[in-house]
Amino acid sequence: MIEQSHYVTPREIINRLCSATLQADICACLGDLITHLSRRGGRAFARAAIRATLESFGGLLSGMEFDRYCGGYTMIQPRNAFRVLSALSLYLADPLEVMGTVRQTLELISSFQKATTTPLAPEEIHAVLGGTRLPHCIRVASSWRPLLVFRIDAAEPIYNSSYLSGINAIIASAPQKDRRQWAKQALLHELGHAIQVALTKTPFEVPRSFFPVYEATSGRDIGSTSMKDLSEVFADTFSIAASYETELQAANPLCQVFPRWIQCGLSRYFDVLTGEALKNMETLAQRAWDLSWTQASWSEYTKFLTGCPGYADPRIALRDSTRQSVGSGRLL
Repeated sequence: MIEQSHYVTPREIINRLCSATLQADICACLGDLITHLSRRGGRAFARAAIRATLESFGGLLSGMEFDRYCGGYTMIQPRNAFRVLSALSLYLADPLEVMGTVRQTLELISSFQKATTTPLAPEEIHAVLGGTRLPHCIRVASSWRPLLVFRIDAAEPIYNSSYLSGINAIIASAPQKDRRQWAKQALLHELGHAIQVALTKTPFEVPRSFFPVYEATSGRDIGSTSMKDLSEVFADTFSIAASYETELQAANPLCQVFPRWIQCGLSRYFDVLTGEALKNMETLAQRAWDLSWTQASWSEYTKFLTGCPGYADPRIALRDSTRQSVGSGRLL
């Protein structure tokens, strides 16, 4: 409890936050921030909190060791994950949205429960992210902000993983026992969200170049699917494309569900999408970009799709099937 006789400065709370390692202590610091932000003068407190975070964040990072991979992402290990996640969220917060950022961060961190399994090991994560058939995907995902992977030795109550769009971070938590087989697919699913946000600059849209590909491979009209659901479809189909004809294919349960021709067609789309995105990195660093289908390029794609092994009209081939989704990740 904060004593009324002692004014707690933003710097005191931020210093405690940056030195804490326990989940409970970090949640307490975030709760203290919310208490003070809720009081009169909260806006000034918010500005001071951001200044304190900006000044403290460099010192927080300088004393840590990170796993930086040549693929273009940085992994934060469990001991430091919660405090770096909290400090980075504040570091990048919109000054007018500090309260919302702190509340969302507190909600996320407090939701983690004691793990009954272990998160994927660092070498497993690197094997997944570095083992896709899409060699440019990490660079594209990092085009606007460095891609981070937080290993968290705790479990989310519902999800296997999360993607935090505001800080471009994948949360690789300990999977639930009954979802262990989805752990690697979930990691690729979140990477798909990172690609989505890198291209559109928002978690609420998917590249429009995906619309006709979705219709051609699912047999469904794009208008019958909400944008929220389409975002999850985009991430799932990215995981399929990234796994196709690699060692990851056997570790991705979705590859056991969808016909080979769909996997082949999706792989071609995402290969072209990320390959062309790589040529537009300067644009992606500043604003949204998407692949533009011309009549010739779309004709070439559909010719390739119908030539994939086992091709069948999706309206017939998938008529009696139920789409299976990992349903174990969240996009924030």
